[in-house]
Amino acid sequence: DLWVAVTLGVLLSLGSFVYRTMYPRIVVLSRDPESGTFVNAERKNLPQCPQILYIRPNMSIYFGNAQHIFEYIVDKVKEKLREGGLKFVLIDMEAVNYIDATGSETVIRLIKVLREMGVEASFANIGCDVYPLLENAGFDKIVKHELVFDSKGQSIVELFEKIDHGFCRKECPYVVFKECAGVKGAL
Repeated sequence: DLWVAVTLGVLLSLGSFVYRTMYPRIVVLSRDPESGTFVNAERKNLPQCPQILYIRPNMSIYFGNAQHIFEYIVDKVKEKLREGGLKFVLIDMEAVNYIDATGSETVIRLIKVLREMGVEASFANIGCDVYPLLENAGFDKIVKHELVFDSKGQSIVELFEKIDHGFCRKECPYVVFKECAGVKGAL
């Protein structure tokens, strides 16, 4: 029967899509000292700022992958908290071109969980199609306006002003951002 075949085909396609997108690539970013661009820190084995964890999910956030993204970020934060010094998680939403209601609610839950852990969530590059969907979930009521940025560069400049520069000078052995050199030179 044609109806059964079409229904089965649609269900298999939907199931296949959900399965393929359940575990999106999520990268921790750091500035490449050679190119000056932000790249996958883990792949290039680059040092990361102990106070700012910079993460980019490389896919839209929807019911099929929202929990995975939540767990990945929380696990990375726990790992960084064990190392000491973490103040901010900067989530780059550049590759997120769609977010559904489950994804929006998961982002709100993530912000609350991070705050309970003593870490503030900040966001960069939220697309104009994504922001209204986050607003519907209460994003603008829970995230401080000064922690939402239009670009990577702006986010680093602003967050760098908020971190503990004494920690940078005394504890951090890395020069991850351009701004680090100025603080480390001010001994």
